[in-house]
Amino acid sequence: MSLKPCQSQSGDAIATHQERCYGLTQLTRHLATSSDGVSSAPMVLLLSERVILEPLYMLKNMVLEPDCAPFYSTYGAKFYDYMAKEPKFDQLFHDFMTLSAKVCLDEVLKVYRGFEEVKELLDVGGGMGTSLGKIISMYPHIRGKNLPNVIIAAPKLPG
Repeated sequence: MSLKPCQSQSGDAIATHQERCYGLTQLTRHLATSSDGVSSAPMVLLLSERVILEPLYMLKNMVLEPDCAPFYSTYGAKFYDYMAKEPKFDQLFHDFMTLSAKVCLDEVLKVYRGFEEVKELLDVGGGMGTSLGKIISMYPHIRGKNLPNVIIAAPKLPG
C-alpha cells in the first residue's frame, strides 16, 4: 500500500513555495470507509488472518480423505466453536459478514422474492444480525432468530 504524492504550489511568481500532500491510491481508497459506510478493510483483515490461511494447507487432505474437515483438522474445533473462544477473531469475522451484507444484500433483495412467504428466519453468518435486519425491514411479518451471542450484541429488531 503506497500513498500517491501530489504537489500544489502557492505564492507569487517570484517566490514559489511547494507543499507536498498525499492522497490514497485507487486501491487504498477501498480500505477507507466510504460515504455509505463501506470499507474493504474487514475483508482484507479476515482473509489475511492466520486462522483462515492455515486450514488451506489441509485442502489436499480433504480430497484424499473425504471425511477430513480442514478447519477442524487444523484447530481441533469447528469454525463457530473456535470463534466462541477467540473474541478477536470472532469480531473480525462478524465485521466481514457485516460488510458482505452491506455490499450484497440490498441488490439481492431488489430482485429476490423468496422471503414473501417465510414466517420465521434463522440468520446464519449475517454479521451480528445485519442480514436479518435488512430482510426483516423489507418483510416485517418475518420472525427473526439468531445465535445467543449475536442476540446479546445486536440491536433490537422488529420481528
